[in-house]
Amino acid sequence: MSALIALLDNSLVLENEKEKKVMSFINQSLSNFSEIITELSDITRIEHEIDVREDINVRELIKEIQFSMKDRITSSDAVINLDLEVTEIPFSKKNLRGILTNLLSNAIKYCSPERAPEINIITRQTDESISILVEDNGLGLPEDKKNEIFERFNRAHTHVEGSGIGLYLVKKIITNA
Repeated sequence: MSALIALLDNSLVLENEKEKKVMSFINQSLSNFSEIITELSDITRIEHEIDVREDINVRELIKEIQFSMKDRITSSDAVINLDLEVTEIPFSKKNLRGILTNLLSNAIKYCSPERAPEINIITRQTDESISILVEDNGLGLPEDKKNEIFERFNRAHTHVEGSGIGLYLVKKIITNA
């Protein structure tokens, strides 16, 4: 579908704004559809994948994620603060990258229009476990939506683009771990 629409887009001479708008809408819809298919295949992969655990340097992983999200971080003026009591975490690197990328992306996407996003990533060690806390100064969640946001295709805020899969994937990865 993408190739056919690209071919159509390149061969047409769009003369008025309405035609250009329709083509833009088609391209955006196709992009959204492609993203949903990718996310659904991620769900299937996560449900059937065996976790490969390794010691992950959290600071380095966060640097990699920040580099991959550099444009979004810069354009939003986001500030990311690290308070890493624990710097090595035994986990699947691919899965921890997915979790942190999703949470950072959401913190930027759902930021308050009144202030620049500020995101804190904190690690702590207890006797039984290692905790990772990601907190932000965004819009927040209505109390009645806090449990629902981890369900597939569910979103607390609908004023920005999203599929409602991201936090479901985060929950699935953590549950499987």
